[in-house]
Amino acid sequence: MNASQPVSLPLIPTMRSKMMAGRPFVIDSGIRRMVTASASRVHAFTACDPADTERRAQLLAAVFAEVGEGVEVRGALHVELGERTTVGARTVLGAGFSCVDYAPVAVGADVVIGANVSISTLLLPHDPDKRAEKWAGGAAVSIGDNVWIGAGVVINPGVTVGANAVVESGSVVVNDVEPDTLVAGNPAKLIRRR
Repeated sequence: MNASQPVSLPLIPTMRSKMMAGRPFVIDSGIRRMVTASASRVHAFTACDPADTERRAQLLAAVFAEVGEGVEVRGALHVELGERTTVGARTVLGAGFSCVDYAPVAVGADVVIGANVSISTLLLPHDPDKRAEKWAGGAAVSIGDNVWIGAGVVINPGVTVGANAVVESGSVVVNDVEPDTLVAGNPAKLIRRR
């Protein structure tokens, strides 16, 4: 081997790169640092005077990967990572909104999300040994445009809520919601089509 030729070493994927690629990952110190950084960004946003709309808009843009114009946050929120979540224009996030975004979360435009709504992409293994080792995975969540999600709704990993849908308060959404429908219950079931 010629000493002047560069040596090609195999890349060892980090847990962050595994997570970003949608592969199983361990919640290690690198991912925990991401969670802590997100908590700091959320804290800065939450602590900002609501009357300082320009500063709040800047801070909110640092919380999420992408934020459309006119997004309104009506109280405290929890965002696990933020860099995996996009929020469309004119969307309202109610107080107590929680987003656990180990996989992508896409919230459309003109969405109204009530108080204490939880969206989670985190999948944990059923095997207790794997859970003890901090293995996890993620499944993306997508919320279409002009959706109304009532207070206290839980949206589980891998769910798509179609445009113009309504999810009644207190529902637990474990399956996709078709566009232009009303769903309710635990688990959420079709009540009617538009």
